[in-house]
Amino acid sequence: MNPSSFLILPLVLMTAASSVAYAKCLPAYGRITNNAQLDQTTLGVVTMKLGAQILQCGIVGKPNGYTEAKLPKFIHTIVCDDKASDEAPQGQVSFDTSVTDLKPTADPGTCGIPNYSAIGAPFEFEEQTTVITNDPNHPARGIFSQAYGGEIRVKGKFNCDGGIVMKFAGEICM
Repeated sequence: MNPSSFLILPLVLMTAASSVAYAKCLPAYGRITNNAQLDQTTLGVVTMKLGAQILQCGIVGKPNGYTEAKLPKFIHTIVCDDKASDEAPQGQVSFDTSVTDLKPTADPGTCGIPNYSAIGAPFEFEEQTTVITNDPNHPARGIFSQAYGGEIRVKGKFNCDGGIVMKFAGEICM
């Protein structure tokens, strides 16, 4: 073996180890309140604790097809109030969200016309969401610019007027 190989290998290993040392998954939990819109999007606000930081964020949800179980999927994008300077972007990250469970809390037809509920009744639901990475159509910016993964579970309630209240917990890796 070439003697210089003994010098290069430790350098490569130390560089790889230092890169991994800075990557970490932070606990993320909080509350989302939003409203369904007639075009099937959602618009609202998020209060999130990310690690030790508390963030206030706006959120928009756009329909993104259906799961194999014919439950809705969304792309949710948040923009947060963490801007450090006038030259820095706000924190922004998008999530691929799938409804995993949906249970009506009243009989179909309970909601009057017009209503925002696709099933005509208020319901409770659960969602599984993952951080979208390396997608130029959904860029991560600001504090989320190094996001490389993460998963969040959501539980929520949807009323006839389109009001949606959710709690979430999981992690964002960056």
